[in-house]
Amino acid sequence: MTGGGSGTRTASLTLGFSGDITSSFDLKVRVLAAAHNGSTNITSFTGMSVVPTTTYDTDDDDLVEISTLQQLNAVRWDLDGDGTPASGNATAYRTAFAGSSAGMGCPTTTIDADDNDCTGYELAGHLDFDTDGDGDVDSSDTGSYTNWSPIGGTYSATFQGNGYTIGHLTISRNGSVGLFNTVSGTVEGVGLPDASVRSTSGGSVRVGALAATVASSGKVIAS
Repeated sequence: MTGGGSGTRTASLTLGFSGDITSSFDLKVRVLAAAHNGSTNITSFTGMSVVPTTTYDTDDDDLVEISTLQQLNAVRWDLDGDGTPASGNATAYRTAFAGSSAGMGCPTTTIDADDNDCTGYELAGHLDFDTDGDGDVDSSDTGSYTNWSPIGGTYSATFQGNGYTIGHLTISRNGSVGLFNTVSGTVEGVGLPDASVRSTSGGSVRVGALAATVASSGKVIAS
């Protein structure tokens, strides 16, 4: 602790709290409570922040777990599956995977603990674009996925369905279409019940439920 003008003091504190701290506001409330109990007068929180701690690889298999349609959609911003989104879409990706810890929780096998050793994604449960269960995918369903935009570019990682399904995938767009545009990695173990996938383009286009195109190095294995 160092002295300052007009009786102001600055200090660096290390505090331990039980339970999860969910936001910077929650952190500040807890610090104020600790300060009150210790009869310490804290008037500012310069530099205070929360380090994210949510793990999205709870089974330590190097695959980021997907449990929502928003998270499925976020895969398009991480085509190599390492849990690090393209810089221009980092905010949207982190919104889908809220509070994600460094490396998304995938085990690190390198000396640098900040390195990300994720190798792809996996379904943690069934998903369905028909969120209201009325049998149709329309504006009454939650989210903006009534006409799915294929996960574009080339997906080069693993996508493991674990025997779960993604129901009512609906696509009606120009060009080649599918859940993925092009796969050069591995997509397996996922079913697509009640899918409706079609291209509105004439001429030569590729249409597939799981992937429009499978590269020579890719594998798509239906469940």
